[in-house]
Amino acid sequence: MARGQTFTRPANVRLDATGYGFCFVAAPVPWKVVRISVSTNAPVPTPGSGVVVVPPTISLYEGVSPNPSKFVEGSYNGNRTSSDTVHDLDAGEALCVEWRGNTSHSGLIGTMTVKGFLVN
Repeated sequence: MARGQTFTRPANVRLDATGYGFCFVAAPVPWKVVRISVSTNAPVPTPGSGVVVVPPTISLYEGVSPNPSKFVEGSYNGNRTSSDTVHDLDAGEALCVEWRGNTSHSGLIGTMTVKGFLVN
């Protein structure tokens, strides 16, 4: 992989019955992350259907697991949202997304997608 080459790396996790789960993406070489997208496979309600889907909250951390001392940012909408906060990662460093709280659909899949480019 050449310097400046773009990359897209997904990771996913099956959320438990409480809506909890986390996953991470680790940089094999130095990366500049320019976008992180998160979503679940919760259904999108049809307007007027009366179906309510409560999105989970998400938290982004540095590292391979949730750690409050490594908190970076979060959102009250952990479904179909993104951040363009730039993150410089050295080889072996990681970003972790944690979902909490969607109990309306058991067994959802949470997906994070990290996009950016190589810096070495």
